[in-house]
Amino acid sequence: MVYLDASAYLASLLEEKVWSQMSIKLQRYTLATSSILFLESHRNLLRLMQSETISEDMYFDLLECIDQDYRNFIVKNVDADVVLSKAYPVAMLPKSLDLIHLRTCLWFGRTFPDCSFLTFDKKQARAAKQMGLKLFDEF
Repeated sequence: MVYLDASAYLASLLEEKVWSQMSIKLQRYTLATSSILFLESHRNLLRLMQSETISEDMYFDLLECIDQDYRNFIVKNVDADVVLSKAYPVAMLPKSLDLIHLRTCLWFGRTFPDCSFLTFDKKQARAAKQMGLKLFDEF
């Protein structure tokens, strides 16, 4: 199982170079995430459209991709297991949404011991290591 955070998922949506290398490796894994991933993705795509980084047509096409992709993930809703957890990285304080991803991956790891965390955010990768999460593919 591989847990994707928003940086990894947005790379997949936007077909970034780093994602094309990673997607082949991911084909044989079950994908997991938090329900907030989809909220973050909608918001980030809207921001990209408003800044004219992506076109309006691309924005609506990517929203459809998100709706289709949702079915390809095991999704955990944000609940008491996540928000009341006392788990924090040792030497840093992540943003709230990043912490939700880290804690949700820990939750999946209790059921799926082989679960690893995929992020393209270097700070998030450091936080994941500090919390004892296995990174899927260090970059």
